[in-house]
Amino acid sequence: MPIMRASDGFVGYYLLPDGDMLAAVSLFETAEQAAAATEGASEFVAENLAALLPNPPIIFEGTLDISYLMRAKDRLSQGMSSLYASLRLYHNYDLTNRAAEVNLVARILLPQQQAAGGLFSYLTMHDGIDRLVALSVYESEANALASNTLAADFVAEYLAESVPEDPVRVNGQLGIVALAELGMGENLVSMMSG
Repeated sequence: MPIMRASDGFVGYYLLPDGDMLAAVSLFETAEQAAAATEGASEFVAENLAALLPNPPIIFEGTLDISYLMRAKDRLSQGMSSLYASLRLYHNYDLTNRAAEVNLVARILLPQQQAAGGLFSYLTMHDGIDRLVALSVYESEANALASNTLAADFVAEYLAESVPEDPVRVNGQLGIVALAELGMGENLVSMMSG
């Protein structure tokens, strides 16, 4: 975390362990800042954690096109004890109609996720070629898993032509959540659990 937190343009970081998989999402103001931070983090991982990671990571760099964050200070005051996430990585995604799809997600899927209750944050980003990541963060595991059903139903109804295959899913309790707006990258999970 200190490497990420000290990096120029740091916006946020999520770490999601799920059995033998691990997903980390880093958010920065610019692509250049993200690349520099990724390089620094990669060096740290190679020097200190390589023995714990049997496979090299898949690095996905992209442009954030949807970003929703509940007023986190309000959520913290509600005494939430943990956060759960569902990350979906879509391969071979046809980005041709992405602008219209962003509008559909903002008008239909995001309100559905909000209405389901417990939504902390939602974001999507794409690599400009053919991959897209969607991350939904909820205050309960049931909400996070239900978001997979909401997303699958939405994709089937509205995005079937753009999404030729099922996404890779990583689901579980977040290990780390850090947002620059709140304490320059404090781990919100540890703050919320007391």
